[in-house]
Amino acid sequence: MIETIKLGTLRWSIFSGRQKKNYRVCRIITTFHPLDIEDCKSPVNLRPKIDLYQDYHFLILHFPSMDSYGTFVETKEVKVFWGKDF
Repeated sequence: MIETIKLGTLRWSIFSGRQKKNYRVCRIITTFHPLDIEDCKSPVNLRPKIDLYQDYHFLILHFPSMDSYGTFVETKEVKVFWGKDF
């Protein structure tokens, strides 16, 4: 599922789940590097990273996930495409 919020020229799109349809849409409507799309398909990458391109940046960030007792459970991963209007 793809949710998009627009505020002026800024576009914030949230791709939830790892559905093949999401990746096809992303490849069609964007100029993202194919290896970045492949990184998004992977459930977990071994380390955080930043790829810098002329028209966008791609980030993979890791955050600790805690249970209700404040005990570390696992690492959650967030993948971000960051550009001029998105």
